[in-house]
Amino acid sequence: VTIWLSSINRRNAQKSASTSVMYQIQEQAEKNLRGYLDGPRTVTSQRLALQNIDALIGLLKSPQGCGNPDLGDAGRRCWQERATPEGIYSWYGAFRDPIANDKPNPDPPGVIGSAVDALSSFGGQLFGETDGQPSQWPLWVAIAAAAVALSE
Repeated sequence: VTIWLSSINRRNAQKSASTSVMYQIQEQAEKNLRGYLDGPRTVTSQRLALQNIDALIGLLKSPQGCGNPDLGDAGRRCWQERATPEGIYSWYGAFRDPIANDKPNPDPPGVIGSAVDALSSFGGQLFGETDGQPSQWPLWVAIAAAAVALSE
C-alpha cells in the first residue's frame, strides 16, 4: 500500500510540475501572439514572432521544459499535447498559425530588418554550437528582437 501511495504522490507531483512549466511558457506564447497582433504586423515583426513561438515550442519540448525526464509520463503528455501540430491543445493552431497565416504589412523603410539580420549573423558567429549542441542564442535573439520590433 505504501509503494502504491508513493507512486500516486509521485505522479501527482510530476503532473503539477509539468502544468506549472507549461503555464509559464504558455504565458510567453500568449504575449508573443498579442504583441504581434497589436503591433505593426510587418514582415519583420511576423518573422520575429514566428521565431519566438518556434523557440517557445522548442523550449516546451526541451529538458528545461516538459521534456525533463524527471517529469515522466506527465511531461511527455504535456509537450505531445501542445508542441505537435496534431496535439489536442496544439500551440500551432493557437499561437503559431494566426501569425503565420497573417498577411503582413511591408516593412517601412529603415533599419529594423538590417539590424535584426546583423544581430542574428553576429550572434550566430559568437554563440554557435557548443559541444555539438545548438546554443540557446536563437531563443534569446528572437525574444529580444521581437520585443524591440513589436514595441515600435
